[in-house]
Amino acid sequence: MEKETSTARQFCANYVCGKCTGVMMVKESATLRLWVDSNYAGKDCKPLDCTYFNNIVIPGTPKEASWTRR
Repeated sequence: MEKETSTARQFCANYVCGKCTGVMMVKESATLRLWVDSNYAGKDCKPLDCTYFNNIVIPGTPKEASWTRR
């Protein structure tokens, strides 16, 4: 979990001092939909349980980063 937290700290736009802002996004056709998910907002960062982290952050993380892709 330490590597995931390090990656979140470095690359996740939602990571603020160990807490999640809860902003989620998904592309639907030609639009980008954003919302604040109250299940994440203001809570401790848990990258392994976060859809934003897994769907947005990990694919955009440079291969040289500390994260080991699965």
